[in-house]
Amino acid sequence: MRALDPDHPIYMVENQADAFVSTGQATDILVSDQYPFRPSETLPIRLVGDDVRKAIAAVKEDKPVWSILQTFQSGAWNYLPTIAEVRNMGYQSFLAGAKGLGFYAITDPGWRLKDSVLWPGMVAFKDEIGLMRDLLVDGTKTNESIGNDVQWGVWSKGNAQYVIAINTSSQQQQASIPLGQTGSRVDLLHGDTPSQFGVLTTELQVTLKPLQTNVYRVVSLIDDASNVGSTVSSLQAAGSIHAQFASQLEYRMSIIQLLLRQGNFEQAVSYIQDFIRYIHDPSVLAQLLITPEAAEQLGGQLAALLHSMTHQ
Repeated sequence: MRALDPDHPIYMVENQADAFVSTGQATDILVSDQYPFRPSETLPIRLVGDDVRKAIAAVKEDKPVWSILQTFQSGAWNYLPTIAEVRNMGYQSFLAGAKGLGFYAITDPGWRLKDSVLWPGMVAFKDEIGLMRDLLVDGTKTNESIGNDVQWGVWSKGNAQYVIAINTSSQQQQASIPLGQTGSRVDLLHGDTPSQFGVLTTELQVTLKPLQTNVYRVVSLIDDASNVGSTVSSLQAAGSIHAQFASQLEYRMSIIQLLLRQGNFEQAVSYIQDFIRYIHDPSVLAQLLITPEAAEQLGGQLAALLHSMTHQ
């Protein structure tokens, strides 16, 4: 094949783990396709990620490994995985180091994936695959844990961390995931109802329903406070805040950042509440020290920071 076409990569799918080494020698891209939901038995779903790790080891991390997920219902294979199971297998593969995902969907007379109950979930999953791509290309995996029932990984991208937590068991599970920082704003992006809350310790505590996979974005509260300070500077440059008044606000924000670094969250909350009252004080507005629009913008940022610190 290489002699016939030197320009395109060779792609081979291998479903026998003991053949990963030999198949891996003959291809540019080695692809695992572990299907746990079988006609006569259901294998542990965690085998999907395990096989990806075996494939990566077989090619000595020298070639990309992809993962093909089970998304079909055909003949004796009469079980159609749920979107929760597909997401679980997909994130397992990504956490294990897969560089690509595919979806195997046999089309039999009278059944098509696009007409199945799984299809809407597959379409929605596209956005999550986009996040995986961004973390793969622009992010860095900083920590991971592959337990018997719970797997998790932490990626750094820009000023945020992204946490993927996977329950591979049929029971509710809990996990403590170290964040490497004290005081964080956490957004639950995927896997449950989107929400935002604060974590005032160095660990993210997660509770996962059976086979649940959650994705979180984590930002340091110090970074959020720093963004408020940057907004003050930009508003002052735009003429929306008097220069001397802007210096006072920046000084207040420096105190808040110091309190956050020290882990003194109770006092930081008091300072933030006082900051909000100060910029909305009628006498301040009457002196034209800050425009109502600028006060509203800063107040919104501070309220979001306050929400992260008081909703845990």
